[in-house]
Amino acid sequence: MSHCYLCNRGINAIPTREIDNRPVGACAICGVFACEGHALRDANLRKLRCAVCVPALLTASALVQSDRIRVRPEHQVAIANDQLVSTLDEFLATAPEYAPIVRELTQGLLETAPKVFTDDLTEPLWSSMPPESRRLLAAAAAIAKELHLPPSDVPVILEELMRRWL
Repeated sequence: MSHCYLCNRGINAIPTREIDNRPVGACAICGVFACEGHALRDANLRKLRCAVCVPALLTASALVQSDRIRVRPEHQVAIANDQLVSTLDEFLATAPEYAPIVRELTQGLLETAPKVFTDDLTEPLWSSMPPESRRLLAAAAAIAKELHLPPSDVPVILEELMRRWL
């Protein structure tokens, strides 16, 4: 019998969902098996996304928004183009279960960012991002924090930002 990868890792459930360690399918991004508490099906793409991949999806979506952003190779995030989102609102329209996390934490993160992103890695990245990219990154950090994703399960660049942010 298969088990939910995220249940076995101790990842918190998506808000309003319950974990049961019974996979409903494989994540379209990373391929792990996930239960209903740890995955949502994007009805537009007809693909399942696990909760571990959502911060990576939002991070990649943020990074591709501007050609002014220069990301070091070790900080790049690989997500198929058909999975990327243009705005946070677009993402929340397909995954409204994440809205409570995003509403509660994102604005606070956006307000503290200029005070904490002052080093050579984070300041140029943050200052060159358009506002929507910043919103996507803040949402990625908020979701990763609330679901208690371990650093090994988030993109390196998001981990760097979170280390300073949270």
